[in-house]
Amino acid sequence: MLLDKFRFTAVLLSGGGRDDRGNPLPVIESEIPGCLLAPTPKSELDNLTENSDTTATLYFKQRITIPKNARIRTPEGSPIPGIFAVDGDPIYWPLGVEVNLRKES
Repeated sequence: MLLDKFRFTAVLLSGGGRDDRGNPLPVIESEIPGCLLAPTPKSELDNLTENSDTTATLYFKQRITIPKNARIRTPEGSPIPGIFAVDGDPIYWPLGVEVNLRKES
């Protein structure tokens, strides 16, 4: 299938932060296979500021629960490699999941 050439495995980064005593908590990494990433189109008016927010939408088939404070790492070879913050609530469709992302690094 044509889309199979564009699929990749992303990594869900959940947990982390600090406990009640200020000690660091571990980050849990979980693979999400078969992902597609679609960059969000920008209009000319979006380019008037110096801030360059990169946003995208991640699509995958697995019914994985995505925490609001989670981050997702996309590998080299994906349309936009890097670490993204989950932006809003994931949308669970009958055929998969849609997650809006905002690039951190």
